[in-house]
Parts: sequence; structure tokens; C-alpha cells
Amino acid sequence: MEDLSTGVDYMPSTIEQVNDFVAAARDQILNGEIDYREVLRRKKLLAFALERIFDDKQVKQHLQAEFAKEGQKKINYQGCDISFSSRRNFSYDKCNDQELMLLTEKAEPLINKIKERQKFLQLLNKPMDLVTEDGEVTTIYPASYTTSDFFTVSIKE
Repeated sequence: MEDLSTGVDYMPSTIEQVNDFVAAARDQILNGEIDYREVLRRKKLLAFALERIFDDKQVKQHLQAEFAKEGQKKINYQGCDISFSSRRNFSYDKCNDQELMLLTEKAEPLINKIKERQKFLQLLNKPMDLVTEDGEVTTIYPASYTTSDFFTVSIKE
């Protein structure tokens, strides 16, 4: 395998290079010069490689240490703003807060009822008249939705 820096050097390093790369790839795809399956496979492999690099604990620590040497909250590097942030993820499992436990117990049945009602509205295929608890007739309608199309690519290791 080639030196990683060589591989990184093949990647676009400016917006102009990204635009040129995208235009060329788009033309090759639309002209049938590149097999669509190869494009999808390489997209997944590149994302997988970058994810593995940046999920590595030692790499994360090294990047954080290098960033800290800059002594700033945000740095500008070749037209990109780079900052480091932390996100808090709260867990309430060990709080032993009786009020929170009681509220959670009360909320769970309601959340389940809401999900059941949402499922009902998803399955409804035409408007339906209902009589409310106070005797009024009202019309309910099927849930609206949008559709997103996407490819799924799996990597077999």
C-alpha cells in the first residue's frame, strides 16, 4: 500500500479542486465511463476509511494535542475554519431522582399511545369522519409523508 500522505495528496485540497473533481466525475458517470457500482463502492470505502482514521483514539488525542498548541478556540487553515468542541451527553440512570422516575413512568404509556395513533394515521388511506368525546363530528386525514431515495453499500471485511 502507498504511503498515506501520497493517498491524502490525491484528494482535492481546495474548493476549486473539489469543483473540478466533481465536474469530471459527474461527466464520467453520466457518459458511462465509470461503472455506477464502482462509484458507490468507492464512496463507501472512502467514508469508511476516514471514519476509521478519525475514530482511532490515538489519532483523536494527537489531533487534539496539535490543535491545543495553536492556543486558540478557532483557527483558519487554508480557507477552512477549524475548531474543537465537546458535547455533553447526560445520563439520568444513576440520579436516583424519584420525581424523574415517576414522570418517566407516566410518560411511557402516553408515548406508546402516540406511536400507536401515528401508526394508525400512517395506515389510513383516505379521510375518515370521527365523533369526538364531546359529540362533535370531525374529519381526520392520513399522515402526509416525504420520500428520500438513497443507496446502501455495505463493506465486507
